Amino acid sequence: MQQISKIFNIIITFLKKNILFIIPLILIIIIILLYIFFIKEPTPKDNISLEDGLKPITIILDVNNKDLEANLTIINSLILSNAINSDEDSKEVILNNIKNLDIKDLKMPPMPESKIKVSNFYNKKSIENYLEKVYNLYEEYPVDIDYQKLLIQASEDNFTEIDTLIKNNDDLYYKLFELKVPKEVILIHKQYIKMVQIDNSLLLSIKKLKQDPYMVEFNQTMRGDISSLFNKIMKQELYKLSEKYEFSYDFN
Repeated sequence: MQQISKIFNIIITFLKKNILFIIPLILIIIIILLYIFFIKEPTPKDNISLEDGLKPITIILDVNNKDLEANLTIINSLILSNAINSDEDSKEVILNNIKNLDIKDLKMPPMPESKIKVSNFYNKKSIENYLEKVYNLYEEYPVDIDYQKLLIQASEDNFTEIDTLIKNNDDLYYKLFELKVPKEVILIHKQYIKMVQIDNSLLLSIKKLKQDPYMVEFNQTMRGDISSLFNKIMKQELYKLSEKYEFSYDFN
């Protein structure tokens, strides 16, 4: 624990002067993950369980021909250590180290698509009922993430609120798979599930703040970017539905 704390302090001190140099690492990974998660729809697999869908984001490195789950804090500490101890320009050393990272796989939570209860019968009323039920679920299982507050609590080993949020988020996730989903809103439903998965990954990483603080920041950045895409997709789909079925919906 002392070693991790020492590494973390070195990172914080260095980043105060060189924060822009580390941004490329996070951005490169995020761009690839966004493509995989939102743009490239994987082929549905019947063997994906609901529990699998609650696995956190993981970054797999190829180290001596072995798969190793990346600890972003350790990776960045090594990169920064090389930069600090090098006679070369720090920016160049950092960028070269980032390029040389042998990232084998970027694992996002899988989508248990075959577990979604799709209804082939749909009309205006069924769609409105579906949207109302989703709204009620979010009211019943609130997951309001106060990022800074949770970080402070985690740093003090206080996980009471985090555990409550994780439970609410898990319950919301499973309840989404209990709903009958009109076929015409399946894309919307999958976006709801993806956002719940991302919140789960963030919350789980906050619980491990002291082991890998960089992964927390990575998950928070991912959550912000995915939320933006989520809102864009939702507005587009809801607008199309409102035009087709002539119902009003708050797009804000």
